[in-house]
Amino acid sequence: MDQGGCPISYIFMQFCTMQNVAGLAVVGGLYAMCFVFAYFHSKKRAQALQDAQTAEAQKAQKPAAKAPAKTSAKTTSKKAKK
Repeated sequence: MDQGGCPISYIFMQFCTMQNVAGLAVVGGLYAMCFVFAYFHSKKRAQALQDAQTAEAQKAQKPAAKAPAKTSAKTTSKKAKK
């Protein structure tokens, strides 16, 4: 195998020659495990991103709590005169 080459090219060559079945099984098993890990990790990451976007959207839709209305100085002075 060429040191600058891709390991997948080695696997394809082994499929054609079938000389090193044990090595092919080990490399193929490692590739399969990495693929499964990447698949499930990407699903978890996509779900986490979706949850974050949903929470952000809900936060944006929720109106902020309003402070109690303050009485103006004119209103209080009118009440005091009566």
